[in-house]
Amino acid sequence: MSDKQLFPVGQLDLISDEGWVVGWAWYPEAPERRVDVEVLADGDIIGTMTAALHREDVAAAGFGDGAYGFSVALPHHVLSSPRPATITLRDRLSGVAFSKPVVFSQPALREAGAQLDLLNQDVQLLSASLARLQAKEAADNHATAALFRTVADFFSQLADVALAGASPRTLRTLRDSVAETTCMYPPLEFFPAEAPDISVCFLAQADMDAMYTALAGLHPGFAAAKAELLILDPADNADAPLLPLLAGNARYMRRSATVTPGGWLNDLAQSAHGSILCFITAPVGPVGAWLPTLASALSASGGDILTPCLLSPDGIVEHAGALFTDNILVARDARSSEDLTAAAEVEAAAPQCFAISRETWQALGGFAPEFETLAGAVAAFCLQAGQYGIKTMYQPQFEAAYLTNAAPLPDDPAKTSADAARLRELQLSLEQG
Repeated sequence: MSDKQLFPVGQLDLISDEGWVVGWAWYPEAPERRVDVEVLADGDIIGTMTAALHREDVAAAGFGDGAYGFSVALPHHVLSSPRPATITLRDRLSGVAFSKPVVFSQPALREAGAQLDLLNQDVQLLSASLARLQAKEAADNHATAALFRTVADFFSQLADVALAGASPRTLRTLRDSVAETTCMYPPLEFFPAEAPDISVCFLAQADMDAMYTALAGLHPGFAAAKAELLILDPADNADAPLLPLLAGNARYMRRSATVTPGGWLNDLAQSAHGSILCFITAPVGPVGAWLPTLASALSASGGDILTPCLLSPDGIVEHAGALFTDNILVARDARSSEDLTAAAEVEAAAPQCFAISRETWQALGGFAPEFETLAGAVAAFCLQAGQYGIKTMYQPQFEAAYLTNAAPLPDDPAKTSADAARLRELQLSLEQG
């Protein structure tokens, strides 16, 4: 078969916020051959990669041996441009485009300091992600050279500082990281409902193992719940940018690490489409597929805020809602005297996992941005809701469990003097008002 008779089939799966173009392509008439993919920005070739990465999903779909994936980095001038760029994919052999154009845009980097900060975050992403992957004995020099061409002066500016003088050729490419990550963690598809009832708002603050296990726990009940998945990367977690590769169809957002916890929650809520907002802010996962019944339970409970029974990995109740005792917010747990097997009205929800109605979030004007902790922001929200007759209900049949004994609790506002003082002032003002 002559080269002129070969035409590719493939698609562009995603363009990450960091500028990685990920997709797959193959020749149906010659599955043993590999497609040399040209990436074009506004008609100009800005990167080339042979589509030879193994993709389990492509193989499962019946496309040859499945080794048809590719990942190409957008160059610095595209990432830093304030103008959107139209990204297209083309077969180098035939010159045929094989995917629909996608418009990529990213805010301009306004000053040199901000530019270096963003580049440094990407270096940290690369080094932290690759540290847990098994290194190859022989470096792929060709792929490494291609990576450096596309990211221009990326490593030449920061290698000495961020990598303590390590030679760039000792690094493995992010292409390899993407391929091995998707092999270590089978991708999960979260197909969003056209008109979702529930928006699952996931704050990416744990390591990859815990985040993936939490998402896997959500997956069984996702479709039946008529839900959508939103992931917010707080920009201080090196693993979080890889989540879009593992959580298919999730809506991924990245925010500055300087944004407060209340700001993160508000960003998620603002972007959500569901009438119910289910926040998961720590490495916890549902016990059983209770997402489909969440909306009806919230309505039936007579409350617009629902807090589940939060369990330790060994099944001990860690959080059953919180109450104020001597002006200090205290979580009800296995040591409490209350009956934790019965539904109860509480004063604050567990910040690790809770659900609210969108209407309540809008009516209260969102979460207070001045709190330094998630627990403080959530507790303040629940306190203000109570002044409007909106109940916070503990529902024990909804169980969520920590996925590892090392999983950290969100900071207790009682241990953060500024947040503890803010909560006491808010409680006093609400009592007097």
